[in-house]
Amino acid sequence: MGEPPQDLGELDACAMLLGSEIARRGHDLLLCSPFEGSADVSALRGWTTTGPADRIQGRLEIHLPNLPSIRETLDALLATQKAQDARPFYHAVPVSSDNRPNLEHAWLLAQLAALDTCQGVIAIGGKSDGAASLLLSLAATRRVPVLPLGFLGGAAAAHLDRHRYELSDALGHDADRLPGAPKDAVSLLERLVEPKVVGGSKVAPPSRFFISYPRERSAAADQVEALLRRRNAEVFRDDDSFEVGAEITGEIRRNILRSEVFLALYCKEFMLSPWCFDELELAFERSGKGLLRIALLCLDDSRVVPPQARALATYPCRDRNELEMRVRAIVDPSHGRPL
Repeated sequence: MGEPPQDLGELDACAMLLGSEIARRGHDLLLCSPFEGSADVSALRGWTTTGPADRIQGRLEIHLPNLPSIRETLDALLATQKAQDARPFYHAVPVSSDNRPNLEHAWLLAQLAALDTCQGVIAIGGKSDGAASLLLSLAATRRVPVLPLGFLGGAAAAHLDRHRYELSDALGHDADRLPGAPKDAVSLLERLVEPKVVGGSKVAPPSRFFISYPRERSAAADQVEALLRRRNAEVFRDDDSFEVGAEITGEIRRNILRSEVFLALYCKEFMLSPWCFDELELAFERSGKGLLRIALLCLDDSRVVPPQARALATYPCRDRNELEMRVRAIVDPSHGRPL
């Protein structure tokens, strides 16, 4: 037999190291494939070679479609790897219109079950137009932290490109190493997971923002919107976000009601705008019910006049760099002053 492809060798080495590190650091390992050549099997091999099973604190789970052939493949793999302590979870298999098992959907359902259980995902390779790409998008939607390693390209590299700003916020200069296969990938994932877990529960950062600003500060609003959209946030403001032909005041109200965070670009022009104060008043109504958070991005030295606003979180923003830093802290409070 010839040498395995270089990228397959890289995949095997990286996944084995990941499996070993996950076991050594006491985490659970969730897998979804029993087939040789997959990252899952290589990670399993790394897990089992770390040490005796009774010394590994984490659990080994494998989520698979409930089909006899897959059960047999998994049983043989676990026997070979001496991993009989693994906990298999077999999931229902949907049937196509011709009454045959729909394998594509079956594998996806098993992977979704694993995604619902885990606290973080390490992504390597994967087809850009396949289930891996969909699964990573769903992880992002559900705010499950993903550490994408881009050295094999594919879905992981595409995810890395789409989320490079968020990863840079969370990991700093260490995010620059993600296009490769960093040996400390597990510790990097721990850094992504840790801020999301408070008291054993996942805490999702806000994802829908309303920007309130006077027309004179549209350039600052543009910058804030761009910063938020780079981090895959949904942004509302009183211009092109609204449906053509809709009544502006009604559309503003609807979008404030849909938002999680109200960002006011507070300045002397804001104080003179009745529209801005109407928006702020509605935001106070929502905030009083615990349905919305309000933050003032203070663009100048204007005093905060409304009595209700004096107790709000205020963020001095004297220049573009400071404005970017404040927005980053608001998107993910673990990297700055809590909102």
